[in-house]
Amino acid sequence: MKILVCLCISILTLFLSGCSSDADSPSVDFIEILINGKSYKNNIYHGGTGFSGLTGCEDKSLHAAYLSSFEDSSFAFVSYILYFENDSDFKNSKSGKYEIIEDLSTFCNLNLVVSFEDKIQSQSYFQLMSGGINTITSIKKGKSTSTKVDYIISGNFSSSFKNRSNTIKIINGKYQITVPILK
Repeated sequence: MKILVCLCISILTLFLSGCSSDADSPSVDFIEILINGKSYKNNIYHGGTGFSGLTGCEDKSLHAAYLSSFEDSSFAFVSYILYFENDSDFKNSKSGKYEIIEDLSTFCNLNLVVSFEDKIQSQSYFQLMSGGINTITSIKKGKSTSTKVDYIISGNFSSSFKNRSNTIKIINGKYQITVPILK
């Protein structure tokens, strides 16, 4: 009986902690992409996924937050956003145009990291072409605690990928993600 009561309390606690009012978060974080005329959308449930300890083009500590991955029998797409880990560095970040990169070799604040695989093509691996743009449309302060402040980053992106057969795939998207920045 004690185990059943503990189990019920645990489930109730999880349920209540998963609920939030509109005052807590103005809207749901998401990423939406468009590939071959078809739209795919995922909500982002940020639980601190990603990794830190990177130092970037400005020699400041960065974090890479996982946005989402999309995969079905025809393609796979994965994305991360890089951002300054500390509020003293991040608070001066501005809306504007940032790079899209394919691997974690160039660590710069607000760069988008993406990869794409077309599972239908015989040459399935596609390399990111230069010139992709990640446009940050807004950065807003969210909730704050004694150790962190949340920032809500909204943006859109346009990227092109090419395989060895010179087939080009264009992937466009938009997103909103809340990232925790250390004070």
